[in-house]
Amino acid sequence: MRRFFATVMIAAIGTTVVGAGIALAAELEITPSSPEEGEAELTIDVSEFTPDTPIFALPCEIPEDGDDLDVSSDRCDVAQVATATTDANGSATIVVNWNIPADGITVYVGDEARENQVSQTLTPEVHEGESDNPEVAVLGTNVVQEDLADTGPREVMILAMVATAIIGLGLALRGAERLQTPS
Repeated sequence: MRRFFATVMIAAIGTTVVGAGIALAAELEITPSSPEEGEAELTIDVSEFTPDTPIFALPCEIPEDGDDLDVSSDRCDVAQVATATTDANGSATIVVNWNIPADGITVYVGDEARENQVSQTLTPEVHEGESDNPEVAVLGTNVVQEDLADTGPREVMILAMVATAIIGLGLALRGAERLQTPS
């Protein structure tokens, strides 16, 4: 019984440790997320990149094929490249002044080796009356930014690891009862 219980617990803990060791996706946050059309100052914050690595940011046309990570001189304004180096935690901030066209831009951030690359599409703010709330253009409708879900791969991975550990513990306890010998 102890051997079975130990085996199941080692498997559950091992699954959790391996899951925690999986590299999380690089993250990108740009403020403002819905800038005015025209010249705009953008603050680009990245995290979960490789530590102490040079990175660059480029303004690109919104891709027709939906592949935001397709960086080419046809789509991106390489003359507007901005650079920085991530810190020991893999984070960096880049402040740029870029022109935001009426149809928006895709901001691409990556490193030379393309081990870390992220992008975000920015669409100019849509004004339909005066409001104090920041608005984000989403498929032609105005949605207050606070109403958008704040989820991502990190939350899903943590929930999956916790669920796996709980299921493993439940199976171990259930199986241990059947393996007991009568006294």
